[in-house]
Amino acid sequence: MNVVLDTTAYSDFMYGNDGRIQIVRGGTFIAMPIIVLGELRGGFAAANLQRFLMSPRVWVPLAEEQTTHIYAQL
Repeated sequence: MNVVLDTTAYSDFMYGNDGRIQIVRGGTFIAMPIIVLGELRGGFAAANLQRFLMSPRVWVPLAEEQTTHIYAQL
């Protein structure tokens, strides 16, 4: 399953929401938009966020026109 996380979904995951945990753990490909990453860097402990971003399943797409096509596929 492909997953795109927004700020709320990541927050729910980090705070132990069972539904969000299942979705994130089940994701074979997890996209975190760069805008979401900016929001999270302002509000979360950097160590937890950095550890999450280091997963080979997590990808932070750069904001460009091609990104819209990637989101459409997800």
